[in-house]
Amino acid sequence: MRKTILTAVILALAAGLITGENQQEAQQKQKSYMLVFDIIEYSPQLKDAVKHFFDKVLQPGDQLIIVTPGRMIGFSPQKLKTQKKELIPGILDQLKNDITMGSVKYRTTMEEMKRVVEQLSGASSSDGLSAKEALVTYTQHRQSLGVLRQDLEGKLMKYVDIFRRVKGENHLLMFMEKEYRPIPDKKTMGRLREAPAISFSAAEAFIEENYKPRISLDRLIAGFKYANVRFHFLYLEGKSARSRRGVDYLENSGDIYEIFTKLAKATGGIKLTSSKTSVFVDQVDQVVEGKVTVEVVDEKMEKEKEKEKN
Repeated sequence: MRKTILTAVILALAAGLITGENQQEAQQKQKSYMLVFDIIEYSPQLKDAVKHFFDKVLQPGDQLIIVTPGRMIGFSPQKLKTQKKELIPGILDQLKNDITMGSVKYRTTMEEMKRVVEQLSGASSSDGLSAKEALVTYTQHRQSLGVLRQDLEGKLMKYVDIFRRVKGENHLLMFMEKEYRPIPDKKTMGRLREAPAISFSAAEAFIEENYKPRISLDRLIAGFKYANVRFHFLYLEGKSARSRRGVDYLENSGDIYEIFTKLAKATGGIKLTSSKTSVFVDQVDQVVEGKVTVEVVDEKMEKEKEKEKN
């Protein structure tokens, strides 16, 4: 089914909708965009992003693909020209539904992890699990979260393959929501680390980074450059995860953040960490129009350089 959808999208975008002597010139001016939403929870900010993109960025002759957590939707230049305003409500409804359905397993896993943490901290009644069993359960949930992102590189390379089949200037806008993971608070972690039988297991379950997705940055950079695609990255700050009795929250998507930041820099795209999607779209528009020169800086690398100087 997915293969059929992908083929249909490629054919729709690659179709020669312009004929005659001006075909080559039109293709050179034509821009192809892909908006990818790797989002956990729908918010009004996504509505702002879609409306702003349609109103400020899309121009006659441009092509567009929108990737939700559940599907890929392609729009030809002709369809965008005749139905531009009418398309937005349908896109938003589909985006909202797909995000809600696509994040069910994620939300369930997070709730289970929080319940384990609350049990270990004494913030909830015991469900019969020993401390060792609770750590095993939490570790299994961390592995499940990793599985949800394990095909991220494969998906990105499929997007690159689509861009290779179209002419003109290419831009991929990645909207990725910052992810937080529940862990025991400092008091509980201190108690767990002082218990010889489980101290190592506790650190491994809650702190160590053994569950990062395997992504080849070099392969992604080579693919995006070959297809002439600029990768623009918004690290979307959603609702902050608030600590509560016995539970703290740890950022769980920092590894993806680093990879996407470097990919944006390597392909001449922008990177922004913000809760304002319209600002991100505006910055992409300035790059597309050639109004700004892009220089994305890896913030963590810059901080390390400053430490070395001092």
